[in-house]
Amino acid sequence: MKELLIRFIKSVLPLMGVAMFHSCLEMYGCPHADFEAKGVVTDETGKGIKGIRVMLTEETPNGNYSGKPYTDTLWTNENGVYQTTPSYKTEEFAYSSSVKLKFEDVDGEENGGEFQKVEIEVPVFKVKEGDGDWYHGAYEAGANVTMNKE
Repeated sequence: MKELLIRFIKSVLPLMGVAMFHSCLEMYGCPHADFEAKGVVTDETGKGIKGIRVMLTEETPNGNYSGKPYTDTLWTNENGVYQTTPSYKTEEFAYSSSVKLKFEDVDGEENGGEFQKVEIEVPVFKVKEGDGDWYHGAYEAGANVTMNKE
């Protein structure tokens, strides 16, 4: 009897979980927001620096978000530009009033020299209003930063 109950639980509970998740999306919707962090990292001459690691960290959670603080890692491209890719991960930053940005040269001499670390805190701005209870709008944060050689 015990084995029968265990087999029943193992087969039925996953189905119930899928059914509950599916019905949440169709019947109730899922609250969400858009978030984008972007900027440019340059050297003292104004040239973009490739390969700079940009750590994006939630600093001051907004009352709308009750999860744990979140961190994301971005990398600058050949022009020194960094930008988030929209995803479920980046949405969490929309519920913060500010984020901390840490810029670090992790490749040494490879892309123009060794640069000093830079840390700044920037506000999160609402750039688009939401359209009801489920879509909370669009938010942005970021900065253009000049890094000095060591």
